[in-house]
Amino acid sequence: MLATSSFPIAGGFGRAGSAGVRTAPANTPLMLTFDDGGRSAGRIADALEHHGWRGHFFVTTSRIGGPGFLQRGTIRDLHRRGHVIGSHSETHPLRMSHCTEARLRDEWHRSIATLGDVVGEGITCASVPGGYNSDLVVRTAADAGARFLFTSQPTSRAHRVGDMWVIGRYVLLRSTSAAVAAAIAAGDLTPRLRQAAAWNVKGVCKRLGGTRYLWVRERILGRSSPTLSEDAS
Repeated sequence: MLATSSFPIAGGFGRAGSAGVRTAPANTPLMLTFDDGGRSAGRIADALEHHGWRGHFFVTTSRIGGPGFLQRGTIRDLHRRGHVIGSHSETHPLRMSHCTEARLRDEWHRSIATLGDVVGEGITCASVPGGYNSDLVVRTAADAGARFLFTSQPTSRAHRVGDMWVIGRYVLLRSTSAAVAAAIAAGDLTPRLRQAAAWNVKGVCKRLGGTRYLWVRERILGRSSPTLSEDAS
């Protein structure tokens, strides 16, 4: 995902372009972020470094060392190489905004503490799983020590909640062309408005569909159906 906002942020960012592809203005900070903590992060980091970039990698800590996910040593190495390591919660609840306050505090605190132990210093960045954000999700992340919280809302505006910045992001999929990605980074309204419109429609579907929305989404994406039971205790 791509974050582009004007605010102080820990970690590196960069910009690159090719013939016929617009690049962002020189004074616009761009951050490429990657959620979940999949083992592809190592290859992604190699590609970013080839262009002088650094990424933000948000890790679901209960999955560290599991099949398809990062090992502790790889997370430590990414941090050593200058990439930003952040929390993506402890267990990646299907609907984060529907969790109780106690559950949210546990998700953030455990994840941030685990990653701090892995990299050997405090963790200040986090991202909200699944796009299910709420005021309580934001507040409990701040209470857990996050100072930069990335959401899935497609916006370039960042705002403060206490001592923490809340930052939106634009989605870049494997199918997203370089031209579209560059246009979003450069501030073109058309692709940004398209994502904002899709986000608003998705929000209505989430509210009306509840857990059935997740089931339909996974079917459309061709994945196995997620567990529909909600563990919000």
